[in-house]
Amino acid sequence: MKTRNYLVVLLLLLAQVSIVSAQEWQLDLNKAQKLAQETDRNIILVFSGSDWCAPCIKLEREIW
Repeated sequence: MKTRNYLVVLLLLLAQVSIVSAQEWQLDLNKAQKLAQETDRNIILVFSGSDWCAPCIKLEREIW
């Protein structure tokens, strides 16, 4: 039972790390549009952030 609990916690931690590290901010809208078109993805525009959420903190550090 303990092994299963450890495995669940480990998987949750790995999922969180992969979500946060998968973000690549683009500062140039034209470049972002080209990249989105090439990779068949959508563009998300972020106008505000929070002081407790990891992606928001990353946005604040890397862009502002």
